[in-house]
Amino acid sequence: MTALMISRFSQDIQLMDKQLPSALQTIVTQICKLFAQIILLFFAQKWLAVSLPACMLVVYIVQKVYLRTSRQLRFLELEARAGVFSSFLESIEGLETIRSFGWSDIVIQDNISSLDHAQRPEYLLLCLQRWLNIVLDLLAAAVATSVVAIAVVYQDRVSGAQVGIALNIMLVANTTLLKLVENWTTLEISLGAIARLKSLEESTPVEGGEVGGLVPEESWPERGEVEFKNVTASYGSDSVALRNLNLTIKAGQKVIICGRTGSGKSTILLTLLRLLELQSGSITLDGIDIKTTNLDVLRERCFITVPQDPLLLSNESLRFNLDPSCTLPNEILISALEKTQLWAHFLQAASTAATNIHLESNPHPHPILDANLSLLPSLSTGQTQLLALCRALVKAKSRQCIGRKPMVLLDEVTASLDPGMEELISGVVEEGFVEKGFTVVCVAHRREVWIKGVREGRGRVVVVGEGGIKEGWEGEERDD
Repeated sequence: MTALMISRFSQDIQLMDKQLPSALQTIVTQICKLFAQIILLFFAQKWLAVSLPACMLVVYIVQKVYLRTSRQLRFLELEARAGVFSSFLESIEGLETIRSFGWSDIVIQDNISSLDHAQRPEYLLLCLQRWLNIVLDLLAAAVATSVVAIAVVYQDRVSGAQVGIALNIMLVANTTLLKLVENWTTLEISLGAIARLKSLEESTPVEGGEVGGLVPEESWPERGEVEFKNVTASYGSDSVALRNLNLTIKAGQKVIICGRTGSGKSTILLTLLRLLELQSGSITLDGIDIKTTNLDVLRERCFITVPQDPLLLSNESLRFNLDPSCTLPNEILISALEKTQLWAHFLQAASTAATNIHLESNPHPHPILDANLSLLPSLSTGQTQLLALCRALVKAKSRQCIGRKPMVLLDEVTASLDPGMEELISGVVEEGFVEKGFTVVCVAHRREVWIKGVREGRGRVVVVGEGGIKEGWEGEERDD
């Protein structure tokens, strides 16, 4: 499926954007040239013009055979390329496993085999094009022979100039017919790409469904209180992830969601972001059902998400990675970097980063903030997570300035980190979000670090299992 999608958004898009306009233009040009050549041939040798219907019949039969076969070969070529994409993508994604088990030679042979399989339709297509050249050359040779025969039989009626013009036109017309047939094939294949993309568009459901056009007032959400009412969600007809879930998250509360792998922890975050639609039930945020709200408004205003694998753009500036709008002053960005202890790390590059400053496009130029991330000192896994958390702090600050209180969603942000880095991230969350009244929902396997705020009476622990809440407690109700 991944390879098929890549094929649709690479080869089919390329066919539609590049080859379709060129093929259409060439067809129009070749048709006009062919009509001009027929008119000249009629004036040069009227007897040859009588043979045009027979020639057109032969060309029609040839192009029917060529088009039918070449169309199928082109489709086979496109599908075979999808197998090449799939093979290479699987090799890249499983590179560590392949090297660990010593499967490098097997995978290399599989990639070569996929490539060879993809070359077969292309080779046959080239052979078919050579066949078309031969057939059209034979047709031109037959007509040229007719010209010479007429010149010999009617030598007293036909001048040498007329014979020369007729022969020259026939040679040029052969090339015109060849280009016309080939570009007509390309045009049909490109139109097939449009049909496939159109089918993909019609068969792909619209994200968010038909509902969800409400745009609440600018200050929403003001508190960040969420209520799940009998929520049922699934990834498929036979895979229910949440079943009749009821959960209330108070405004300004920190909720730690724990549970085994596959228990439905991350699914709760997906339903909040409406990446997974509900089968039944409702989720309300500050009294408004999120299913009725505009999807872009919901994600932009209501949530600040820090995933387990954050996305950083190394060829963009540090400022852009923290504030994509590039509108916030330097003080806010530097303050967030200092809270996450990253500012001292980036200060090491103060002398080299100045070579990549975008003074014209940024109203607040800075030798570090406006340097490309790739020019700054490299980040460890924990520091990458801290930078994502720093971006969340910046967004929370900008939203707080206009009176909004978005929820902060943390999806296993401390996974694969050492205890010291876990403690640092937990402290940043406490100071930057919880103490400022933001509602925080944290999904975690290990709750020992995150439970500190709960024991101080400022949060809640929820244990999820089998699609529902198995147990939960608030404040100091439980201390084991």
